[in-house]
Amino acid sequence: MVALRSARLEAFLGSRLELVQHADLMALINNQVPEAFDLDFKTEMYGPTDKDRRDAATDVAALANTAGGLLVLGIEEDDQARATAAPGLELSEADERRIRQIVGSQVVPMPVIDVLRVEDPDRSGHGVVLIAVPRSPLGPHAIVVNDGLRYPRRNGATTRYLSEPEVADAYRERFAAPRRQADRASEVETDALGRLATTEDQAWIVVSLVPDLAGSLVVNQAALSAARDELMGRQPLIMPTSPGWRRVSIGRRRILADGSMDNSRRARFLSADLHYDGAGAFAAFVLGGRLQQSHSEHR
Repeated sequence: MVALRSARLEAFLGSRLELVQHADLMALINNQVPEAFDLDFKTEMYGPTDKDRRDAATDVAALANTAGGLLVLGIEEDDQARATAAPGLELSEADERRIRQIVGSQVVPMPVIDVLRVEDPDRSGHGVVLIAVPRSPLGPHAIVVNDGLRYPRRNGATTRYLSEPEVADAYRERFAAPRRQADRASEVETDALGRLATTEDQAWIVVSLVPDLAGSLVVNQAALSAARDELMGRQPLIMPTSPGWRRVSIGRRRILADGSMDNSRRARFLSADLHYDGAGAFAAFVLGGRLQQSHSEHR
């Protein structure tokens, strides 16, 4: 599983990154896709010199500090930064290890990366290397330059360095984020609890989740249809004896699902709230009065 998820990049490639084939990368050339804030082309593998190592660290840190993105090694570009050819490069496990060592030693704190080798089916041992960098909740990420630190960031198709006030703002954001996450988790769980059909002798298990970085789900008819196709009639793996998902609908900036089999406003048996920002809550009915009484009688 690749940590980076990007609807924009996946649309260009026609696939999730872990499933990308060489032919998918050729679509970047056929469509003359340009570099952008989340996409950077390199003709060659990063070399062994100090400058090459610094370039690799800068490129990774810049993506982690912005919105995440993809470094594509083995792709040529024109003077307008559009992909024009794929000469490829020799695929090497040693090069992959070296990239990870560079990031681990020259980017602080170390961001998450995935290095993917995509072989050209017509040239054994040759192809394109992808370095996938998700946006990081640990930012700002700095690169080590001599005895100091510099903080790169993508600026369109180029890279710039953060000013001192921007660095200060980035650190404030890092330290404020956990408190904001806790508040959001409480809000999500409160909303989820308000949907459950409960009595004093019933018990539910409720789990709420909030992502490190907010997403941007568009809650519309297409999202509703996709959720219905995915859920309706199925049972959660962790609750195989439940009635399964029976209703899927749209709420305020979220997709709602539950196990109710009537028109009641309350959720029964199962409940899920899938929010626009990637937050969510799952609830499962685990004990009722009749079950509780039976359990007590057998103790």
